[in-house]
Amino acid sequence: EFDSARDSDGHGSHTSSTAAGNAGVEAGILGTSFGMVSGIAPRAHIVMYRACGGPTGSCFQSDSAAAVEQAILDGVDVLNFSIGGGASPYSDIVSLAFLSAYENGVFVACSAGNSGPGANTVGHREPWTTTVAATTQSRSFEGQIELTADNGDTLSLAGVSIGGSVTGDFVLGADYGDPLCGSIDGVNPFAPGTFTGDQIVVCQRGIVARVEKSANIMAAGGGGLVLYNPTVNSLNADNHFIPTVHIDDAAGTTLLDFLATHTGVVGSLEGGIKVYGQGDVMAAFSSRGGSEQELGISKPDIAAPGVNVMAGQTPMPAFPFLSGAGAPGQYFQALGGTSMSSPHIAGSAALLTAMHPDWTPGQIKSALMTNAWAGGIIKEDSVTPADPFDYGSGRVDLNEAGTPGATFSATAADFIAHQHDLWNTNYPSLYLPVMPGMMTVQRTLHSELAKNAVWKTSVDAPVDVTIDVPTTIMVKAGQDETFDITIDARHVPLGETRHATLLLTHKSMSLRFPITIVREQPVVVLEKICTPAT
Repeated sequence: EFDSARDSDGHGSHTSSTAAGNAGVEAGILGTSFGMVSGIAPRAHIVMYRACGGPTGSCFQSDSAAAVEQAILDGVDVLNFSIGGGASPYSDIVSLAFLSAYENGVFVACSAGNSGPGANTVGHREPWTTTVAATTQSRSFEGQIELTADNGDTLSLAGVSIGGSVTGDFVLGADYGDPLCGSIDGVNPFAPGTFTGDQIVVCQRGIVARVEKSANIMAAGGGGLVLYNPTVNSLNADNHFIPTVHIDDAAGTTLLDFLATHTGVVGSLEGGIKVYGQGDVMAAFSSRGGSEQELGISKPDIAAPGVNVMAGQTPMPAFPFLSGAGAPGQYFQALGGTSMSSPHIAGSAALLTAMHPDWTPGQIKSALMTNAWAGGIIKEDSVTPADPFDYGSGRVDLNEAGTPGATFSATAADFIAHQHDLWNTNYPSLYLPVMPGMMTVQRTLHSELAKNAVWKTSVDAPVDVTIDVPTTIMVKAGQDETFDITIDARHVPLGETRHATLLLTHKSMSLRFPITIVREQPVVVLEKICTPAT
């Protein structure tokens, strides 16, 4: 470990360079060039705080809270926190530190968590932070697998890989005692010399770090690794120690079947092929919201790219095998996780801060959320349309966020006063966790324009939900205008969830405002007094 804020496992280098790395920097990994890269807010000033300096990088809450306090004192504008937590924000000391940051004008981006795709797995439920889910992007790093059996049958498979090539015999890690090819209490399950340099070992994902598996195979003499997902999950182009291709569960099943029904299988791996892939697919690992978010706001707030993101790496990882940092000596890496999506939003907030130095964190959050894109985001199966429990307001889109025309913003005091009914704060979305049938809430639109504006409204809602709002909302220049949102969901069956969208437009500007309700019967408390004499 470095006795400073210098990064020792690559995670901090990656997130900070994603948020604010310089533009026009040529990125290469393991001898393969991937062209020019840039941070979201290039040439922004970066300050690092060593908050995770415990044993093997553990993050004590007291250290994280102290780092947030120091950041406030140092006058930072934006914080990125690609660390878990925040499930109970009103009792979590780090969450309350973020509340102090919000109150002092500091925007905070946090990762949603990597426990998806199940419902109600999202972390960082603080209303004062911006919680970020992860999607794919349209650029990927492909790896090709070619196999030939001794009877002449062939098989071609595609996965992801950051680089490297190898040719040899295909063998199963399971045939050598461990299908996971993973360590047992840190001990390599394979003795030195188990494999030869012309053997490519097939291993199942799970239990231990992906990169550690390739380190184990290399230490045991192997020349390559095929890593397959046993279930639906992301594909990761890690900095492996030997040529590695990571394939999905369907390709894994095909590969295992081929190896089980053929003998003398030989072939090759070829990685580091830069290709265009399918963007705006929810990452399978990305944590989700759901109907059990009782505080009265729905998380995540927004989504950003978080799969195979190319950014910085420390060339001197302290624990290259255990941390997943990969081979030493590399200055770049491609990582996946909501840790990678969160700094996209932190960098976006830095750009908006530069454009609007007088904006509060709430105004920045509103501009990002109400101008996010949600026109075609799909779930991890690459078919089913995603919903706000997956992506919040949508995938970040900076084309319009700098000139939103109007914002919704709440104060720290509002979040404290309404901690049990956050739907009554001026949040840039609406979530009603217990919808009795009909409810009316209010929102206040703040003008960001130099002239008076008339905003037209329209609603896209399911057939069993009616949402009434004013047809137009007149907002004077630089002023506020409060309006009612009345929701009638009496025809929605108990226990079911509905998503709707309120759209506000003025000239070429448009604001998307997500509305989600969970139809439930609220607890009704009755009091009675019996006086026998009357």
